[in-house]
Amino acid sequence: RGETETSIDDEGYYCYGDGHLHTSQPCRFFAIVIDAGSTGTRLQLFRFVHSTTARGLPFHAEEETFHEVKPGLSSFVGRPHEAAASVQELLATAISIVPLKLRGRTPIVLKATAGLRLLPGDAAQRILEYVNTTVRSSGFVCLNNCVGILDGTDEGVFSWFTLNLLLARFYHDSKGNEVDPSPARSAAAFDLGGGSTQVTYWPSSGAMFDAHPSYRHDIDFFQSHMHLYTHSYLGLGLQSARLGVLQGAKGEKEGLELESPCFPPSFVLPKWEQALKEWSVRGSPEYSLRACQQTTTDFVRRSEIGKLTDLRGSSHLYFFSYFYERARQAGLVGEGETKAVRVKQWRDAAEKACSTSSFPSDVPHWLPWACLDLSYIHALLKDGYGFDDDQEIIPVNSISGMGVSWALGSAYSLVDEFHRELALEDIEDDVIRDQRSSVNATGVELVDSFLTVLSQKTTDVLAYFNLVS
Repeated sequence: RGETETSIDDEGYYCYGDGHLHTSQPCRFFAIVIDAGSTGTRLQLFRFVHSTTARGLPFHAEEETFHEVKPGLSSFVGRPHEAAASVQELLATAISIVPLKLRGRTPIVLKATAGLRLLPGDAAQRILEYVNTTVRSSGFVCLNNCVGILDGTDEGVFSWFTLNLLLARFYHDSKGNEVDPSPARSAAAFDLGGGSTQVTYWPSSGAMFDAHPSYRHDIDFFQSHMHLYTHSYLGLGLQSARLGVLQGAKGEKEGLELESPCFPPSFVLPKWEQALKEWSVRGSPEYSLRACQQTTTDFVRRSEIGKLTDLRGSSHLYFFSYFYERARQAGLVGEGETKAVRVKQWRDAAEKACSTSSFPSDVPHWLPWACLDLSYIHALLKDGYGFDDDQEIIPVNSISGMGVSWALGSAYSLVDEFHRELALEDIEDDVIRDQRSSVNATGVELVDSFLTVLSQKTTDVLAYFNLVS
């Protein structure tokens, strides 16, 4: 939507008509999340509807605008101004959609994931300094730390929240008639990015934390206390894993020329950029599914991934990002399709991919990597997480028109934080205007709630939701 467009009556349609949030009737507002991933930077602009009847939530997302630019910010080491320019393109898209009068009431965050986490020294900080200046000059609301690196735990928790919210797993039934979160009804979230992979779920018991106490993350939501099992494996994302597999144990293949049995003997990739270096990759006479599986399995076993024994046999395992993308490209699921596939189907897909004897010059960039990628995913599922070949998992890309990623969960948290900031501003304005020694009862109630939240040792992800509902 452009600044001059007037086809929609702004009065009542958008919130903050006078700069304040009014809840007497449904109205709309925006939140912007920019996901600075390892392979690209993605704008995810959410339009929310404020309505206290929205399944116990004071607002819900009704539309998402997605726009991506490549390469990722980590590709601009030594050229931070170019990184900022790539973000400016995304901001231009957001500016064209958010009405002018709402920009000062639209919060924004830009969070980088594993791509920047893996950069050496202060390279990531230099890039983010330039990007921060660009984001803060956009006219959108940049709260504290609105530009930075997203912690792997937060990435996992936000993804889990997004998945379960879209699946309506926080409710007693699919109609959302009763808020009733429970471990048995919740879904497990598995994310495979370029630089890292995350797993997050709500165990039915605390046994899983005995072996991995640091993987426990407590949150409060919908008046429920949840003990989440969450961990981000840095360096095990698909792009990083490729290099790990190619280099072998302890990076034993020195130099920039790599040979792998995951490619046919005639294959040569003269320039492959990864980890700030330019590699040369070629095939091997030992090319076969068995030989490729051995290298990917060895890499996964060296990575010491925690076995998810309590999820074996579960029908609520959802896999997204590269999991879905490779499943679709291998024909395991159709475009936009969400269905269960068995772990052994990944091996079957790898076997087919590893039977290709040569590649024309005009093939999609991912196709020569399919043998390695599919073998790695099968090894990750079976030898990493410990699933049997007959275990069913569900690759998913979107639910109800919303992409499954950490971004939507982050957007809810961002809006929550923004509304709390506005509430505190309103309380301060009342104090100044009325020249009273104390605020009204509602104000005291709000402040007390906020102080309670701040004093909690566990993370209250959405205090505002608890407060309103």
